[in-house]
Amino acid sequence: MITIKNKDKLLTYILAQERDCFAVEYKNVYPNNEIKEFEFYLLMEQFKNKGLLKSAKRISGGKCYINLSADIYDFSAHGGFAAQEELLRANIEKLSYELDKLSGSSDPLVVDRASKIAGIAASIATVLGLFVE
Repeated sequence: MITIKNKDKLLTYILAQERDCFAVEYKNVYPNNEIKEFEFYLLMEQFKNKGLLKSAKRISGGKCYINLSADIYDFSAHGGFAAQEELLRANIEKLSYELDKLSGSSDPLVVDRASKIAGIAASIATVLGLFVE
């Protein structure tokens, strides 16, 4: 299963190569088969879609030829996937706090809307909890 830890492991491996174009081998990144080979390819595609890679071309034998984007360095410098997850959680907590403050209002319409939005935020927080390793 793909986790934040697995994504950051791939990110770290790629940057450690100190090259802009090269082939990444699944077995070199995940020697203990932390994820499946098809998941490795999915991660490469995600990295490409996020703009971290200019290209990611699947090669047989568990390899992927990649071309880096400068954005990968910025993303890593900002803490990678773990930091992105923490920021999302912090923003949801802040939203919940602000909604709790609004629910103390004397206007019934404001209280009702705050309650509905708080329910949505709680649902999002619950779903996020399912994806933590």
